[in-house]
Amino acid sequence: MPFDAGPSMPIPDPQLEGLAADTDRALGEALSAVVPAPMKPYNAKVVNSLGEALAEVLALFDMSVEAEKYTGPVEALDPDLVRFLGMVSAAAEDFGKPLPIRLEEIRDEAALTRITAALRDLAADEDFREFLNGEAEAEPMTETEVAVEVTAPPVAVEEDFDFAGRMRR
Repeated sequence: MPFDAGPSMPIPDPQLEGLAADTDRALGEALSAVVPAPMKPYNAKVVNSLGEALAEVLALFDMSVEAEKYTGPVEALDPDLVRFLGMVSAAAEDFGKPLPIRLEEIRDEAALTRITAALRDLAADEDFREFLNGEAEAEPMTETEVAVEVTAPPVAVEEDFDFAGRMRR
């Protein structure tokens, strides 16, 4: 899933661009290690559908991503796909609608299909779009009134205690 930064990005220092690419690659490889190898290779149509749904959600992040098209069985998910999936998963969790399957639980095509459906729902969710844009209404702050009562420490009162008088009864 190649990443297209688009024309709106300023041209960074070539050295920084190289460092950023290395960091992205390392992060993608690390996250790919979290996703277990599939029990059998994924069907290309399932992975293509996942990539398309992920690209739809990433468009909400103002990211232009072109999903790679697979033609044959897929032995493992692409590190870039996993990296973007991890990013969207974190955002969905912050939004309160986590993806139905965590990265480390992906084992088969059924898991990818459930994730694809959840991604399509997120892409169509207007509240999620507002959440990403920071337009979601913050919970109104309420004033809490705290009543504090100040009391003096108890004063020891000496009583005349007539022990002998009590014993006479």
